Amino acid sequence: MPGIAGEFISFLPKTLIVTLSSSLLVAVLINPVLCSTLMRVKVGKEITSDFDELKLVEKSKILGLYQYVLRKVLRFRLITLFAFIFLFVGTFYWYGKNTFPRKRIEFFPKTEPSEAVVNIRAPLGTTLDVSDKYVASVEDFVSKD
Repeated sequence: MPGIAGEFISFLPKTLIVTLSSSLLVAVLINPVLCSTLMRVKVGKEITSDFDELKLVEKSKILGLYQYVLRKVLRFRLITLFAFIFLFVGTFYWYGKNTFPRKRIEFFPKTEPSEAVVNIRAPLGTTLDVSDKYVASVEDFVSKD
């Protein structure tokens, strides 16, 4: 996109490229290293078919909290749904009401520019009379509209 709009919007694909590349780097390199370091299986204790995930949840505080939150959310589904919709719509309403009227920002104004700059290059050593003829021909061309 050329012009100011292109300069303004060019940050979006650049940000996306950096973000997704970083995510790929973490997924391919960092997560496997962390998992191999933090999730070691103790020697002599093999997971058998009678492995119980509930005992694992009871021992972990984070999984216990997650289980508690999930049980509450699933028990009150309708209230959770309405709360989410209210917060989602309310966030956009609050942002629109408090940001745009106060700032009065218009990114791409629809007014025509009142001036233009035209650069004319002539060969070195061109006299003033010839340069004036070049400028007059450009002025005639522009003033036709």
